[in-house]
Amino acid sequence: MGKVSLRHRLSASQAGALIGNVLNHYDSSLFGWMAPFLAPILFPGKEGMEALFLIFALLPLRVLAKPLGALFWGWVGDRWGRKPALINSLIGMALSTSAMGCLPLTQNAWIVLAFCRLFQGFFAAGEEKGAALYLLEHTALEKRPWMSALYDASGILGIFLASALASQFGENHWRLLFWLGAAAGLFGLFFRYHAEESPEFKPAPFSWKILWENKHLIFRISIVSGFSYANYFLVTVFLNGFLPKITDLSRADVLLFNTHLLWIDFFLLLGFGFLCRWISQEKLMATAALLTAFFAIPLFASLDNASWGHAAMVRLLFVTFGVALAAPYHAWKLEHLPTHHRFLIGSLASTFGSKFFGAPMPAVATFLVVQTGLTWTAALPLVILGVSTAGVLLLKPLARKQEVR
Repeated sequence: MGKVSLRHRLSASQAGALIGNVLNHYDSSLFGWMAPFLAPILFPGKEGMEALFLIFALLPLRVLAKPLGALFWGWVGDRWGRKPALINSLIGMALSTSAMGCLPLTQNAWIVLAFCRLFQGFFAAGEEKGAALYLLEHTALEKRPWMSALYDASGILGIFLASALASQFGENHWRLLFWLGAAAGLFGLFFRYHAEESPEFKPAPFSWKILWENKHLIFRISIVSGFSYANYFLVTVFLNGFLPKITDLSRADVLLFNTHLLWIDFFLLLGFGFLCRWISQEKLMATAALLTAFFAIPLFASLDNASWGHAAMVRLLFVTFGVALAAPYHAWKLEHLPTHHRFLIGSLASTFGSKFFGAPMPAVATFLVVQTGLTWTAALPLVILGVSTAGVLLLKPLARKQEVR
């Protein structure tokens, strides 16, 4: 691939991908931040905790829709092009988010919200994984690790915006926040309509045989993606609820540190992406996975009755290891994907990893601690995934089959 004779086209192509990622993370995290405000509105006849539980039950709906969305948008992206797939997935996300802001305040409003969540997850599957590939296909080879890190950093910006706006306006202006997300989608569409198709796109028909032939590659990418998400969910979702039970830390303390973690994540991502100019991305990612596996059990064992400073240090270490792996992840994945079916296989593999290996981590960790009474057992699944991930990264890459057009 040429070094970037696309210089004049890069700004629109890359900006469209990055803005779409900001919107995706804004939309996906906004619902979680808004849940305490929406619960009494959507379930007025329920008690506080019961209403909160009911609205949290809507959170997994995106998980159910995402594998189907990854399959569909992966097919569209490989058959008709990355640009139409990403334009239409962004339109769908904007419409789903806008619909949440138009919820009727009736007894069955939660049903409408449930369908909105399903559609949002379906469209987000194409946006979340496909935009990273599209962005990197518009990037010179030597700059891809850094651009991969920048893509993930843009997602953190979306999460931060959702957190900041929800805390300030969530109680009285919740509709406006959803409409703001939809408006940002329209802003991103402007860039995507003026962007060029990927220089590496070549139309390829869908075949179930393709998925079977690449099953080992899909499994390997799923393991790496799953470990990255598992580390994230363990450090945030699980520890958010668990630390106040085993230490003197309050929920406010934990949430305050979470806010700081977002900015630490942001700058660490850019730093590790830049570091890949001198260090092999496979070695960096494998080292991060092995360090996580090695330190996970002793670090979790040290959390009982930990001070704020000690808990913060433990979380910071996990975040650093996780970011070191996540920063060049999209660039690493791109190198291993077959050109003609890159969008489909990449989206499906990453979705499987995040939803089936990563998302269950808080529940699995909680179950282990409850059954054993030992804090360190929460780290066991992360150790297994960390060793498996290092093995995947250090194995000889799968030879690509010759693709016949």
